[in-house]
Amino acid sequence: MARDTNWIDFANLGSNLFRNLQLNDVQSKLGAVASIAANEQATAESENKFREIIFQADTALRKLRALPGKDKAGVLALARESLINFKRYGISSACFRGFEDKERVRSVIEEYEALADECSAALPLSLRKEAELCAKYSAERRDLDLLILINESKQRLQPLRSELAETEATLAVSLKRRRDLLNLLVTFICGLITAGVGVG
Repeated sequence: MARDTNWIDFANLGSNLFRNLQLNDVQSKLGAVASIAANEQATAESENKFREIIFQADTALRKLRALPGKDKAGVLALARESLINFKRYGISSACFRGFEDKERVRSVIEEYEALADECSAALPLSLRKEAELCAKYSAERRDLDLLILINESKQRLQPLRSELAETEATLAVSLKRRRDLLNLLVTFICGLITAGVGVG
């Protein structure tokens, strides 16, 4: 015999539905927490990479500071190249959340700017322009090398493309001849069949 449902069954059903909704809510909140944790880890890793870049830039700055009396044009070129790269790769205080890191980045960039201005002021205009061009070229060197490599690859591919086109043309002519011969053979066989001559 089937048991009749009563108010307790309905109460249990309602209770189970409510618990399932709570579990779904908890699962979605856990998913959000996991997403936030993953984002936090990625941000921390990114900040660590930027800290390393700033540390290396600061070390290079100290070495450059030791050179200005000897080669101001070279130091100007290297300082400007560093500043160009900071902008190009988005290295700024916005890369960090902590004020100590933000201050360090700002300080390093300002010191590079001050060094560049100091060297620039001590150079004649012609040397200053030459150093600025050198910095710009050095900062764009990777892009230029890649462009050269792409152009060289295109030049190497051109003869291969021509050879491929010739091979395709030869193949098309060969296929046309075979198709014509096959059509001629089929016409001949059909003529024999029509004439009542047995094949074979």
